[in-house]
Amino acid sequence: MISYPLVVESIKSEVTPEIVGNKAYNLMVMSTLGLPVPKGFVIPTDVESIDYDEIVEEFELHDIGFPVSVRSGAAVSMPGMMDTILNVGINDIETSEEAFKQNCFYRLIETMASSVYHIDDSQFKEINQAAQDFYIDDAVKMNTKIAERYLDILSENNIEFPYDPYEQLFHAAASVKDSWNSARAIQYRESEGISHDGGTAVIVQEMVFGNRNSKSGTGVVFSHNPNTGKPGLYGDFMSFAQGEDIVSGTKVPMSIDSMINDDKFKRAGKQLKAYIGKLLRHFKFIQDVEFTIDDGELFILQTRNGKCSPKASIRSALSMVNNGSMSIQEATDMVIESIPQDKTSNIQVDESMLVRLGFGIGVSDGEIYGAVACSAEFAEKLRQDKIPYIFCAEITSPEDTETMRHSVGVLTSMGGRLSHAAVLARYMSKPTVVGFEAMSVDDKGFTVEEDRIENGDMIKIDGTTGSVFYIS
Repeated sequence: MISYPLVVESIKSEVTPEIVGNKAYNLMVMSTLGLPVPKGFVIPTDVESIDYDEIVEEFELHDIGFPVSVRSGAAVSMPGMMDTILNVGINDIETSEEAFKQNCFYRLIETMASSVYHIDDSQFKEINQAAQDFYIDDAVKMNTKIAERYLDILSENNIEFPYDPYEQLFHAAASVKDSWNSARAIQYRESEGISHDGGTAVIVQEMVFGNRNSKSGTGVVFSHNPNTGKPGLYGDFMSFAQGEDIVSGTKVPMSIDSMINDDKFKRAGKQLKAYIGKLLRHFKFIQDVEFTIDDGELFILQTRNGKCSPKASIRSALSMVNNGSMSIQEATDMVIESIPQDKTSNIQVDESMLVRLGFGIGVSDGEIYGAVACSAEFAEKLRQDKIPYIFCAEITSPEDTETMRHSVGVLTSMGGRLSHAAVLARYMSKPTVVGFEAMSVDDKGFTVEEDRIENGDMIKIDGTTGSVFYIS
């Protein structure tokens, strides 16, 4: 097996995004620009299967240590469609921070249970919530009990958790490689017209921890507002958290501006601004950046060209021409990549009948009318009847991808600017409002204060302002 280091002084001529995947290639680029990228290595896209002895040999060859993250990385971005497993080998480290270690350990058990052993994760969520409610004042006991109960679930499924870190690494890497052929990944490629031949790389990196302490956190940030193109950092940050927390939409993040103004994170915030400036000058396109702050130290984990509205593409291109970081030709090429799509339904509505329900966070431009669909089953019924629908949910997950794809818009009660719903909706150019906290959703409809909106009722959402209306 051949693998490539992620932290390099220069990139070898034979290394391309097709060989190592876009994520790993950009990590290499960032390391050559002097950005703080955690050490690691990447197994190329053309490796068909993972062998235990070979991955142990590669791990030792690259001189990295446990714990590590194991991530996917295809040549074409497929957000949320393939596996990521964090905290691999966490149980093998010595630390005085027992609450932190147990927190990471139960996250590892849950992720491996879902990705490697294909156990439904709903029971894990129930245990987690119950333990948080019961042991609210004792983090060590809470996290330890969660880990113990998670291990019980594996035992009930006749699975013995692998405590050896190399065995964990092997299972995680094999799972990530195999996730290229998961049903949701195949369906996504077919819907997006992506070839099935590419395969995914496997990225193994030393862990950095946004959940270590109060001076730690994780975030996702755009170099410009992806809706309007206004220059300046736009995104979400969550202290005491790992990456899946911010994407899942199950917790409320703070804005990047709030993070930068927090004394604990001011230094990292200034560095983040400077690094994103470097990335803009290099890639000459709006950047979508994932980062982690570990005990005050900043690390950059991913960058990619940001999915943005045509308006944002034009405005950001002009701003980069004006500040000298982009030529007119480069700006033209950038704008061409954002071809406007039709974001209107064929429903005609008398605007005087609209009643505002409230505001969420507009994350993908466009005003749209549609019938409410609060379950995948009802959404499919509306699709068969050729009725445009707005998919309404508490949060979304990769399993909701096709329901979102066939919708005209998306509305969620939880999540922030970079939650799963927000990220995928931008990729699909769907008008979307997230974080509409006044909305309480069930399978048959949703309630906002005294207003009950049933499946099939008509609503309007505005993905620019975050407004939500029903039609009286």
